[in-house]
Amino acid sequence: MKINIQLFVSIVLASVLISCGNAKNASSTTDPEKITLIGKVVLSESCGAFITIIGAKGKAIETGELLHPKTLYPVNLEEKFRKNDLKIQFQYVYSRAMSPENCEVDAVVSLINVKSK
Repeated sequence: MKINIQLFVSIVLASVLISCGNAKNASSTTDPEKITLIGKVVLSESCGAFITIIGAKGKAIETGELLHPKTLYPVNLEEKFRKNDLKIQFQYVYSRAMSPENCEVDAVVSLINVKSK
């Protein structure tokens, strides 16, 4: 009986370790922070400012190679980047913040490493 319990605990522990290792590998390939995107700032009455994704480091969004939302509401867009049709490059992480009322975007994000394009 003692051997069966030890075997059971060993199997459960090994399963947890293997599944956690696989989850890390899967998320690292789709992690938004790893890809620098190019977007266009759009000023609107309902959102203030949001970003439409154009592409990423030489890849056009139409190629289907990007699995990112097409419109982003940035919670931390600096005032110097709040210009209609301004092209910027950036990285992002998802935010828990809500988008403004009547602002229809695909995701709410926090921007990292923002530069004018």
